[in-house]
Amino acid sequence: MAQGWNLEWLNANAERSFPFKEDVSRQDINALIRLPNSLIVDLVFVVPAGSDYRYWLKSLMYSGTHLNLVLADESDNTVGSLTVDLATHQRNDAYTIVGEESFAGALGRIALGDLASLGETVPPGAYTFTLAATEFELRTVRPDLRAVYSLGVIAADGSESEPATGIVKLLAGQNIRLTYIPAAGVNPAGIRIDATDNPDYEEDCECDSSVTPLLPIRSINGVGANPASGRLDLISASPCLAITAAGDTVILEDKCSEPCCGCPEAEFLTERLKLLEDTLLKLEDTQSQLADNERDFYRDVLETLK
Repeated sequence: MAQGWNLEWLNANAERSFPFKEDVSRQDINALIRLPNSLIVDLVFVVPAGSDYRYWLKSLMYSGTHLNLVLADESDNTVGSLTVDLATHQRNDAYTIVGEESFAGALGRIALGDLASLGETVPPGAYTFTLAATEFELRTVRPDLRAVYSLGVIAADGSESEPATGIVKLLAGQNIRLTYIPAAGVNPAGIRIDATDNPDYEEDCECDSSVTPLLPIRSINGVGANPASGRLDLISASPCLAITAAGDTVILEDKCSEPCCGCPEAEFLTERLKLLEDTLLKLEDTQSQLADNERDFYRDVLETLK
């Protein structure tokens, strides 16, 4: 049962056209059905101020177990919709309608009457209506005149001030400038908050002059850091050279002793070593022959002297 609603008012509405206008037909565009008075017994819908002021029931979908209603404005924009489970519905129950699309800030309540025999006048199906056939009374739709009622201040420690009401003025502090910006076109008026210089907030730097700061490393072998990130990366071009970091130390380590010469150089050295080996063998033969000749010469001389 609808809570907070005047039941006599709702019961009376079940016998009349309200909340639809009294002189509307409540027929769909194909003249297949005519909405019963007991379908909707009350409606209050709050829309943003400045919106259209004529609203109507755009469509109805009835499946036998569920009922779906879609509301629209006079420009045929969808305002809001709701779906009701008829198994749980009781006479004069009220439901919340949440605004959709450009009416996201709209909110309303709708009360539905006795729907137990709805199928006798509205066969299951989807039905579409026109503004002239299902327009709501003007009093059912109200503009949302939103306003700021009070202002308060919450300090850094969580304490909250008393609410300020009436005319509230923003006061600029020692290093704050407030500028009022008037409305221009579609842009509303506003207040800009800027931080400004103030000598009262400037303090002398108390530095320890006994400590001389060390000069930073600006480049390595003439290569400077990346201007954007400030990084200078060491990248190993060989898997044998490992570059690691430990604290403030960069460690360069040879992991596999990669040879400095390639195959062509090794082949050249091998050929030269073979030539050197052949030369040494020839020298040894020559030395042996000379030794044999020298021995034979002295033997002949000794034979002659005898």
